[in-house]
Amino acid sequence: MKKIILCASALMLGSLAFAQSNENVISQNGSGNSSTVDQTGMTNRSVTRIFGDTNNTTLDQDGVSNNSVVEIAGNSSTDNTSDVIQDGTQNNILVDVSGDRNMVTVEQVGDRNNQGDSFLPGEGVNITGDDNEAELYQLGNDNDGFIRQTGDENYAGISQFGTDNLANIIQEGDGNEATTEQGGVSGSSFASRGGTSLQEQMGNDNSAYAAMEEDMNEIYQGQQGNGNEASAIQNILSFGGNNVASQTQIGDNNSAEILQEGSFNVATEMQSGDDNISFTQQIGTYNTSTVMQGGNSNISSVIQSGGSHISTVTQMGMGNSSSVTQSN
Repeated sequence: MKKIILCASALMLGSLAFAQSNENVISQNGSGNSSTVDQTGMTNRSVTRIFGDTNNTTLDQDGVSNNSVVEIAGNSSTDNTSDVIQDGTQNNILVDVSGDRNMVTVEQVGDRNNQGDSFLPGEGVNITGDDNEAELYQLGNDNDGFIRQTGDENYAGISQFGTDNLANIIQEGDGNEATTEQGGVSGSSFASRGGTSLQEQMGNDNSAYAAMEEDMNEIYQGQQGNGNEASAIQNILSFGGNNVASQTQIGDNNSAEILQEGSFNVATEMQSGDDNISFTQQIGTYNTSTVMQGGNSNISSVIQSGGSHISTVTQMGMGNSSSVTQSN
């Protein structure tokens, strides 16, 4: 009798393990195709390949340690839409896009997603082409978000809600725009936060924006090219954090703005080129600000109120103007 029970239990466990390890492969060739995949359980794997135009794919994975690969390939692959939703922990996503006017949306709910411990050759969203749009939403803790775009007129956005998340956007080309927002959520209200945001842009007419809520905030933004704009906002009129914000711009017509509200603030803006404008405002505690500008027609304004202010402004070139106000 015991042997029968053990055999039955082994069969049940074997069938359960099989049910929790699904694999799915979808290939779409041509135009106007649509596909939907739903996977529930553990260690699911899905591969979606799209060759052509105006195809639509939706992938929903619910569980632990799921892996998803989405490929939109072909030099003429245009106007494709891909939506990926992963609900669980330790999930990984890799999206590769080659073509123009494609849109990718990834939503991950859970902790420790995209940590790099999967079968995937890399994690994140990689896009090559023009007029593409990539959006990554992560709700949870210890998540990593990565978007790399090569081409012109692309948009990349990462929104992370939770603690100890990392966002990284790299763009190469002209006319690209990047936005990063990080904050913590408890129920429907904002709670304690933690996050690091990295944004790097190479090319012309680029724009970068990063917004942060409380705790151990850090924002780094680097731009190279002409007509760049960078803006970093931390705490957003809320409680204090260990803020650090650094912005580096090389090129022409650049504008950089840092606004930090509470606690150990450090802000550094370095600009090299023509017609640069730098604005730094820190309100609260240990503030330190360093602004270095090289080139022509630069303007810098640093306002610090409350705390142990230190400010250093160095301007090199012609037509520079500087104003520093420190108060206690």
